[in-house]
Amino acid sequence: MASNPRTGPGAPRNDHRSPVGTALLFFGALLFLFEEWLWTGLTQFFAWLGRLGLLRWVDARLVRLPPVMALVVLCTPMLLLFPFKIAGLWMIASGRFFSGCALMLAAKVLSTAIIARIFLTCRPQLMRMPWFARLYAWTCVLRDRIHQWIDQQPAWYEARGFVRRARVHLRAWSRGPAYRRGALRRLR
Repeated sequence: MASNPRTGPGAPRNDHRSPVGTALLFFGALLFLFEEWLWTGLTQFFAWLGRLGLLRWVDARLVRLPPVMALVVLCTPMLLLFPFKIAGLWMIASGRFFSGCALMLAAKVLSTAIIARIFLTCRPQLMRMPWFARLYAWTCVLRDRIHQWIDQQPAWYEARGFVRRARVHLRAWSRGPAYRRGALRRLR
């Protein structure tokens, strides 16, 4: 029998946050984790795409950059796509909610994809700058703390249980009508 992470020594402590503050912190943490998930997925995509000749050529040029230029190249996509994010906010404010959200999401995905590729290629040069290495280490510690905090939240625990149950039901449903009838009988 699995233990409930909401009780015992690993239970979340009551730190007297307001419900609104807790909700904002929770969604901010989820946004941070979404960025991490996006980073990982896009890194794998670019690794596959990296087999193409053009990306190998670009990577070969990036590897030879000095640390400061590598940092400039890393920040460039973020700066170039920032106006599109602002345009998305403007569209949302002017009543075109879905178009604005789509534009902001597309700019976010594109900038994250390009930055992830550049970072992985230029990481050795960037880590030669002591302040950047400290910032990167601090970000990794923050990411681990956010993972730990999110895992302790009752809403996250319930959401994971819901996803697990949904997967079981989808697998049962995909196995065919006979299995569906048996699964429905077991559920009753």
